[in-house]
Amino acid sequence: MRSVATILKRATLWAFCGSAIGWIAGFVYYFLISVPRAEGMNPMERDTFLCAEGHAPLAFALLGIIVGIIFGSGMGTGIVIARRRAERAEQTHSM
Repeated sequence: MRSVATILKRATLWAFCGSAIGWIAGFVYYFLISVPRAEGMNPMERDTFLCAEGHAPLAFALLGIIVGIIFGSGMGTGIVIARRRAERAEQTHSM
C-alpha cells in the first residue's frame, strides 16, 4: 500500500507542477508570440485570431498535466523500485 501511495503522491505533485508550468508557458506564448503576430492584421481578423490563440494557456496546462502525470508516475515507480532493492540488499547482507 505504501508503494501505491508513493506513486500517487508523485503523480499528483507533478500534475500540479506541470499544469502551473504549462499555464505560464501558455501565457508567455500568447503575449510574446501571438500578440506581436496580430499587430499587422486588420481589426476583425485580429480579434478572431487573438480569441483563438487565447486558448493557449489552457491547452498548455492540459499538456503539462499529462506530461506531469507521466513523469511523476515514473519517478514514483523509480522510488518504489529503489526502496525494494535497498530492502532486499539489507536482508541479503544481514544473513
